[in-house]
Amino acid sequence: MKITIFNYSKLDTRYVNVTGDTMTGALVLATKTITASADNTDVSETNTLWITTADGNVVLGGLTGGVNGQVLYIVRKDTTNDLTLENAEGAGDQDFIMHQEADEIIDGGGVVLVCDGNDWYDVSHAKHV
Repeated sequence: MKITIFNYSKLDTRYVNVTGDTMTGALVLATKTITASADNTDVSETNTLWITTADGNVVLGGLTGGVNGQVLYIVRKDTTNDLTLENAEGAGDQDFIMHQEADEIIDGGGVVLVCDGNDWYDVSHAKHV
């Protein structure tokens, strides 16, 4: 398999080593931290979104900047207040499509989402009981 890297300067060489046509290591994109509610948090070139609810409830209605195949880990750093992901809310550029087709309060831990270029799909709960 050949990987073409268009912008090598964006790779963090602490984690990735490129030699000729070979790339080894972990591909780590940017991480972001948010502490307030929003409908269009930009997750361009981001794979981990840290959420801190220490200052109050955080409600996310969607994201922006996601590309087809992008995986995003939303991780709740504390359980002081609620973190809610709104299902198909419509106000954001890219909606959350949650597994139970309803808004979801995320307990401690987090959720894994995959983007199709238009919306973000909850894949961490696909077999949730």
